[in-house]
Amino acid sequence: MIRGLVVLVFLILLGPVAAKAQMPAGAAGYLDKGWREVMRAEGDLDKDGIDDWALILEAPDGETTPHNACREEDAWSQAPVRRLLIGFGGEGAAEAPVVDDATVVLRSDQGGVMGDPLAELRIERGALVIDYFGGSRFRWSETQRFRLQEGAFRLIGHTMSYSDSLSASVETYDYNPLTAKLSIEVEESEDAELRESDPVCVFCRIGEACPERNGCYAGSKRMATGSRIESVERRPLIALADFRCWEEDTGMMKYLGFEDGR
Repeated sequence: MIRGLVVLVFLILLGPVAAKAQMPAGAAGYLDKGWREVMRAEGDLDKDGIDDWALILEAPDGETTPHNACREEDAWSQAPVRRLLIGFGGEGAAEAPVVDDATVVLRSDQGGVMGDPLAELRIERGALVIDYFGGSRFRWSETQRFRLQEGAFRLIGHTMSYSDSLSASVETYDYNPLTAKLSIEVEESEDAELRESDPVCVFCRIGEACPERNGCYAGSKRMATGSRIESVERRPLIALADFRCWEEDTGMMKYLGFEDGR
């Protein structure tokens, strides 16, 4: 009886360990070459009940290619390459990662005066989530959500926020490709004078009459504190491997049919 209880306790304790993903062999190969681990996340990405891995690795100083810019003329970063690696747990976990991408993750000198923009890497509700934060007086934050869809990791959520550190105003655009909805939320400054001198101007739809007025540039219009939901055209999901070029060449707002004067 006692022996049976000991075995049962051992199996219970072993279960969570056995369900952990192993380090993909491809990641270990980079570490052997002097790359360093920047961030790591664990969680189930393929709905098999076993933890998977997501790793952001950074190359040794001076190793700046391949660039993460879509076009050569935009390849100004002098920071080391960063790679996003994703590996599945369970059987075959020691094989090469299913994702090894050198473009999607921003580098340490791409956050403006705020420094390294990379804020967090996590896995939640079956999606890989990457958070960024950067800027100066005018700050920005970005959240990208990728999930395994149609045999590849694709963008299932994209959130962009812009804030003014002087007036403390914030505008946030949260796009859900699965529901074809765009949430727009605004927090105006609590200072009445700043609300008038620095109004929050949100993007207009392309073709909408939005001339320059009320302190807003052409293609935008003033919005008071609050939120609204916009229905947008259902569009193909963007693959993780295509994300950087999509963001640079098109961007979320133009993709959804809105002006983007930034």
